[in-house]
Amino acid sequence: ARQGYRAVGIELDPFLYMVARLRTWRYRSRVQVLWGDMWQIEWPEADGVYTFLLGRFMGRLDRRMQVFQKPLASVAFQIPHRKPDAAKNGVYLYRYNHR
Repeated sequence: ARQGYRAVGIELDPFLYMVARLRTWRYRSRVQVLWGDMWQIEWPEADGVYTFLLGRFMGRLDRRMQVFQKPLASVAFQIPHRKPDAAKNGVYLYRYNHR
């Protein structure tokens, strides 16, 4: 958000949702946090996706990203059977819109 991007977060856990809302309050004109299940709701328009999602869900995320067609930055967890386009400090970048 500091760089001028509009960010939308989706959080399932009510406690973490509230923490995210509080932590992003000063950026509220550019950051929106939604409470819900990212697998059940339609994703809002975005320039890319940033996630900290458990490894067991990464294959499912890969399938969703192939439809969404935006870059993905994943913290700590890689997509199985897919080589990242870039990696630095435990963040893996996958470009879906360039394939």
